[in-house]
Amino acid sequence: MDLLLRRIAVRLLGLLCLIVLWPLLLVIAVAIKLEDRGPVFFYQKRVGCRGKLFTIIKFRSLQRGPHDDHALQTYTTRVGRVLRRYGLDELPQLWHVWQGEMSLVGPRPILPEEALHYDPW
Repeated sequence: MDLLLRRIAVRLLGLLCLIVLWPLLLVIAVAIKLEDRGPVFFYQKRVGCRGKLFTIIKFRSLQRGPHDDHALQTYTTRVGRVLRRYGLDELPQLWHVWQGEMSLVGPRPILPEEALHYDPW
């Protein structure tokens, strides 16, 4: 029962955060779109609880196209630098909290290729 109440509370808190922060989310989305007309969101497969795959959503902070990992700083957009500095690129993940795919507290969902190196529970 305690776990169920905690999950409901976290999901409601995620929804409340989305409702309160929607104006900021809109301003960020418009800023990203105006900077280079590319997509606003970045999508990536992640492994969640019990090995369940889901697609995580983040605000896009890199320029479009292939990137060299050694020169990542040069590919970060101006808006992206601000978003990353303050962690604002992670705000769309509140959607996943509301959907029950993530929690506000706990480990970050990992990439599928990283999950291959983990021991099963």
